[in-house]
Amino acid sequence: MTSSPYRTTRNPPLSASRLQEIGADVKYYPRPTDEAGWGEEEAGTWLSHADRLLEQCQFLAGKIEAQKQRAAAKDEEVKRISSDNKSLEAQNKSMEEQIKSMKEQIKSLQEKVRALEKTVPEVLPTQSERVEGVGSAPGAKKNRDTEKSDPQSLKKRKPNDG
Repeated sequence: MTSSPYRTTRNPPLSASRLQEIGADVKYYPRPTDEAGWGEEEAGTWLSHADRLLEQCQFLAGKIEAQKQRAAAKDEEVKRISSDNKSLEAQNKSMEEQIKSMKEQIKSLQEKVRALEKTVPEVLPTQSERVEGVGSAPGAKKNRDTEKSDPQSLKKRKPNDG
């Protein structure tokens, strides 16, 4: 048996087309010239080319490892964003519940105000009884001289029990 690297390895050297598929530079990989085996010169050539191939494989392995690390970092970022998103969704749901509760409270208070308005009108002066300028819109002119000098307007006003 000869000491041919081709016959001692399990897998024969890759073909030129397969080398091109994996991205290796084909010009660096010689082909055997005969099937009987190679001499020391051919074996040395194959060993130097195997070293180059090993270097390329190590380089590609480094690139793959870097890509794995980037992918892992992106996965962590996605997990963090997903967690933040879930937290924000929970806060949103809580806020919606608070808003719903506040709307119900507002409705309840509005009903109480309406009920009070039905019982209180006897105490509050009606629109026609109100003195000019009292209870009018902001910025409206108030005629205080007339109000002070007119004893009838003072009688119409009811004290505020407030």
